[in-house]
Amino acid sequence: MNSAWACAALFTAALCTDLQERVIPNTLTLSAALGGLAFHTLQSGAPGALWSVQGALTGLACLFIPFVLGGVGGGDVKLLVATGTWVGAYALFSIFLYGAMAGGTMALVPYVKHQKERRCGNKPAGPWTRPSATMPYSLAMAAGYAAYLLMGKVPLG
Repeated sequence: MNSAWACAALFTAALCTDLQERVIPNTLTLSAALGGLAFHTLQSGAPGALWSVQGALTGLACLFIPFVLGGVGGGDVKLLVATGTWVGAYALFSIFLYGAMAGGTMALVPYVKHQKERRCGNKPAGPWTRPSATMPYSLAMAAGYAAYLLMGKVPLG
């Protein structure tokens, strides 16, 4: 198993629970983070462990302020931290940027629909039509990871 497959499995499991229950289980993120740390430590010793920890800290740094401001949930932060243990700091930051672009695009759809309905005098219906509605950010992060893979930048490990 390499990092690409491990992250694909991690995002698949996170998406399943986040889309259905709006929760990313701690057991999933903790086991993935420990797995990434163990994998890279066994592969490269102390340098591998340091590389993995740097990736985790980068994930924490990327979503810490949005979490404190209420923009993302704790599960989203832990998912990015766990991903960082598998892909390292550089790859994680790229995945985060691609995910942020995907998330911004996804957030525009309900906002534009809401504005259009307001102009037409229709009352919006459903949770996805309100601008204040939340979306599972794991979807945006998974899109960011997919974009990273499609760009041909498969994480090493």
